Amino acid sequence: MIKLALQTFDPWFVGLIGAAGLLGALVPCSVLLIAASSMLTKNVYATFAPASSDLQLAKVAKGITLLLALVVLYFTLNAGSALITFYLMSYNFITQLAPALFFSLLKNNFITRQGAISGMVVGLLLAIYVGMTNMTTAALFPAMPSFIQDINIGLLILILNLVTMLICQLDYQAKGRRDLRGEEDFRRSHRNSRGLYRNSNGTNLI
Repeated sequence: MIKLALQTFDPWFVGLIGAAGLLGALVPCSVLLIAASSMLTKNVYATFAPASSDLQLAKVAKGITLLLALVVLYFTLNAGSALITFYLMSYNFITQLAPALFFSLLKNNFITRQGAISGMVVGLLLAIYVGMTNMTTAALFPAMPSFIQDINIGLLILILNLVTMLICQLDYQAKGRRDLRGEEDFRRSHRNSRGLYRNSNGTNLI
């Protein structure tokens, strides 16, 4: 688009287009920087320094914002494609929260944190792998029809997230039932063993 603008419009108008694009990029970038610095300050720094005042936290947040801006600037100048990959991966990470979020909105939610965390971990690892290798559904299933190859691979990762969450949840519930059954059997056997030590008067010998 910039090349087309350079070939079509006068330099002063191209400058206006560039300024508008720069302004449009600054607004979401500033929001992301502030959100990231606030998250790191409250969830990381405040954990190791709980006695910090609000003024100290504000100063730390400003410093982290500057540090993140420098890191992003470095990636922009030296590895722009990597920055785009990280940007897309961040949205993939957010998407992996969807199954657990939807189940949490149900009135009778049967998903525990163990199942939700298992699904999210699998989804995040697959999202990282896909983002680093540029894997696509067509490359994963080359023999499938075109309408299947056109499916976004993020949807497949989301399905695997959901399947993993349900499998781990069912396994966790089955283990809980086995533990509960074992505890009941132990109590029953303990009561039976105590009954063997009663004398003829009905009093316990132990």
